[in-house]
Amino acid sequence: MLPRQLTPQPEMPRSFFAPAIFGALTLVMLHSALFQPLFQSGDRVLASPAGDMVKQFIPWREFGFGQLKRGNFPLWNPYIYGGTPYFAGFQSALLYPPNWLHLLLPVTSAINWIIVLHLFGAGYFTYLWCRGRQASIGAAILAGIMFMFSGPYFLHIYAGHLANLAVMIWAPLLLLAIDKLNETGSPHWCLLGVLAVSMQILGGHPQYLYYTGLMSFLYAAILMIRSKHRLALAGGYLTIFIGASLIAAVQLLSGLQAAGESVRSQGTDFGFASMFALPPENLLTLFAPGIFGKLRLASDPADAVTYFGRCYLWEMSVFVSISGLVVATIGAIPGWRKTLPLSTIVVVTALLALGKHLPLYRPMYNFFPEYSHFRVVAKFSFLMSLFISVLAAAGFDLLLTKPRTIKIAALVTGVMAVVFAVMALLLVSSSEDGGGPWPWLLDIIQQSNESYLPNEHYQQAAFIRSSQIGAAHSIGWAAATLGAICILLWVTRRKPRAAYALIVLAAVELFAFARGNVMTVPPVSEFPPAWLDVIRAAPRDFRVWNLPINNGAELEFVDEGMSLGIKNIWGYDPGVLKRYAQTLSAAQGINPDAASQYLEIGGGQVGLFQMLRCRFGLVWKGDTPTAFELLSPLPVAQLVPNWVVEEKRDSELALINSADFNPRKTVVLESSPGIVPSENGVSGPAEVVDSSTDWVEIRTTTPTPTMLLITNNYSTGWRVVPLETTSQSGYQILPANYTLMAIPLQAGSHHLRIEYLPTAFRVGKWISILALLGYAGFFFGWIVRSTNCGRARVPAS
Repeated sequence: MLPRQLTPQPEMPRSFFAPAIFGALTLVMLHSALFQPLFQSGDRVLASPAGDMVKQFIPWREFGFGQLKRGNFPLWNPYIYGGTPYFAGFQSALLYPPNWLHLLLPVTSAINWIIVLHLFGAGYFTYLWCRGRQASIGAAILAGIMFMFSGPYFLHIYAGHLANLAVMIWAPLLLLAIDKLNETGSPHWCLLGVLAVSMQILGGHPQYLYYTGLMSFLYAAILMIRSKHRLALAGGYLTIFIGASLIAAVQLLSGLQAAGESVRSQGTDFGFASMFALPPENLLTLFAPGIFGKLRLASDPADAVTYFGRCYLWEMSVFVSISGLVVATIGAIPGWRKTLPLSTIVVVTALLALGKHLPLYRPMYNFFPEYSHFRVVAKFSFLMSLFISVLAAAGFDLLLTKPRTIKIAALVTGVMAVVFAVMALLLVSSSEDGGGPWPWLLDIIQQSNESYLPNEHYQQAAFIRSSQIGAAHSIGWAAATLGAICILLWVTRRKPRAAYALIVLAAVELFAFARGNVMTVPPVSEFPPAWLDVIRAAPRDFRVWNLPINNGAELEFVDEGMSLGIKNIWGYDPGVLKRYAQTLSAAQGINPDAASQYLEIGGGQVGLFQMLRCRFGLVWKGDTPTAFELLSPLPVAQLVPNWVVEEKRDSELALINSADFNPRKTVVLESSPGIVPSENGVSGPAEVVDSSTDWVEIRTTTPTPTMLLITNNYSTGWRVVPLETTSQSGYQILPANYTLMAIPLQAGSHHLRIEYLPTAFRVGKWISILALLGYAGFFFGWIVRSTNCGRARVPAS
């Protein structure tokens, strides 16, 4: 028998306690979307009508995983922006394992359960990081609850941001791996770090990956100052990111190649990149999350129910609970010796999230690698909330061991409660005469041009009064909460177990905050039948054009074609190809250098719409949806007898946007095609034998040298595969009409397959396969070694 002191103790109930807590909270919070038949399409999906779920993510998931179910791995998306890379667009997230639920469940059910899994993961992974830092179970549960229901994480459910929700949850596991490398120097912790970073790459949002990498590097560098395992920590950190890059190489390399051709390939201009910085006044949401209204739809904005602050609240809320914030402050100040690395990251991420509101942003934008490629620097707040949550775990454990800390914290919290109560009373008392600082703050918000409410609302006396009273209520609740915390801290001095009531109070705060922002919507937008009937009656492969209207409703339908099989000349995604965006920007009289994913296409020359295969314009006449037919769009493949060479971009764009440009007669090239036009050149459609998302099979015969114009967007990933032996020794794809493709053809018969198969995908696929095999080998090797070591430690009975 084993000696008494070595007899294994039953740990099972304790190990399941925390997952049960997080699972129960998740299911109670999101139950409204889960009580639907699992293997049937539900009629509701977790999101708001104001978010991106219906406009973007549902069509993307229906298209991508629908193609996978048919046995096709879609590299190209023919349905938006006249054609653009799909898999390489990151947000497709085809290789992200939790998304494989789409292969088993209907889209709606899969999305709801993916959100549930990630909300649970946000809490549980934060718990694991805290436990790795030797936090008590209660402290670690507090941290997990704070992060999973925090504003920077939870509100993205409302916004319908599936990729955001997916990528953020892996940061705690990466930071756990870094902590363990610092603590033990054991290289097997690299396996966890590689897993976490790989999932961030595959999850679909590179900006969160970039910010996580930036702050994890700073965190590791701070730890390295006093580390006993500097070499192991530095080598392990490099191994994590190199290993993850190899495992996810197929996604990473494909994405980088596509990004190099996208509208953001050279970065973005300062005005665009600096959008959605955290407004300084929104730091008040740390204590009063509803001070600027809520994420709730109101029929009358004067009710001050809808969020009226700057930008979007799901990016600008930093609420983590007042109870948790107070406890985190205890961890940061009295416990500073142990928590200085955590506190440093909180301060740094807060400063970076403020973006353009501080002088720091301009040098970061100008000189820091790749920093200018991203906007919404407020996303740094997710790391701020994560590190505050872990500080709260440290502070909670300090409460139980440092009675002096409790006394000081109680006094400070009591003073803050009084200050907040006075602020609330002042706001209420000055609301009738419109005095005090509140109208001044509203004026700042209005003048910023970053609010999405009409400017006139900020001048209405009723709005100013009701918003001021609403802010007073929010600050009043903060005062009451601070008062309750003060009382609990005093009680904790005599009865330490009373500290656990702070966990309950934080959970109540966060649950009330989060539950008020849960919405479900129908999973499809109501695409007007008047449009759909006309489009489906037309026999050819063509595109449609949503004309701009004042209320922005055209954006609801531009990606909808990915579900309905309708190809659009524009889209709703950052991945628009640069050549294409510049072409259409020039058509609208906009400087091509200022091209972005946002464009209202109000018109253009007939030749431009013909060459883009645009057959129908979709427009609203009052409340009536109307589709009108455009003149003679080109087919997918067109033989063109003449061509001109124009090496300068602006001259080429001027040619194709000119009134006398006829895409059936002339192709504009950027270099010599190696053949000479014939006076008797032929013009007409080439036969499309077959096609899929990523390829087109074409057969044609021409008696003279001619140009085969393919009315799909040009990208370096396209190549020609001859399907029959011809008199032509080789084929090349050239940029044509700046954004399309042309293939010079010699006289004779041609049977070709034009396919999108980028080199980055082909190379990355094999790197990923080999790296996965290597990772599996290291993982199972570690399991075997751990098992053998465990057996060797147990003495014989």
